[in-house]
Amino acid sequence: VVLGKKLGRKAIVWGAIADTIPDLDIFCNFFIHPVHGLLIHRGFTHSILFAFLGSFIFGKLLSIKYKQESATYKEWVLLMALGLFSHLFIDSLTNYGTGLLEPFCNHRFSYTTIFIADPSFTVPMLIAFVVLMFKNISHTLKQKFVVVALVFSAIYLVWTFKNRSHFESLFTSEFRKQNISISGQELTPSPLNNILWGTMAKTDSGYYSGFSSLFSKDQHVR
Repeated sequence: VVLGKKLGRKAIVWGAIADTIPDLDIFCNFFIHPVHGLLIHRGFTHSILFAFLGSFIFGKLLSIKYKQESATYKEWVLLMALGLFSHLFIDSLTNYGTGLLEPFCNHRFSYTTIFIADPSFTVPMLIAFVVLMFKNISHTLKQKFVVVALVFSAIYLVWTFKNRSHFESLFTSEFRKQNISISGQELTPSPLNNILWGTMAKTDSGYYSGFSSLFSKDQHVR
């Protein structure tokens, strides 16, 4: 979308690399204790500061590397920024938490609307990615594939917010109906989908867990 006309498949490759850079922190696991690895992953490399600085630094390096190309420095910065910031945004919507404000604040932001791996969100963009890699497909057709994939995935992402709101209200209502006093609860969709959701709620005497599905005819939660 940003540099496809000017760079062709180079834009696809560097866009993919930009979106992958924050996760390179996993290589720290080879040199440190596994517990420290958990704290480092999704830390500074997943922060707004890293994405902001990285956009300009990587953009500058790429503009120098491909100075013979027609892409400008600003366009390279935009490409890297979209890759880096989209990674941060998506990760913050899963239940593992993301250090968006590191190193100034170690709070992990987790809005938990989508599971860490959800084919319905990823597959449309994966199909578009494969289509873009073919040389003999016209640029116009490639653009159409990209737009459809992005629009579908964006709509799906909005739908996950709606689902979270629905199940949060449902579980809260069920606790109230069953006279269970809770001090807090965590919600999460089950693996690889956004239809079956679960809750883990804390009480004075322990924890309650329960599940509910969009397809459940009976909304009662055991």
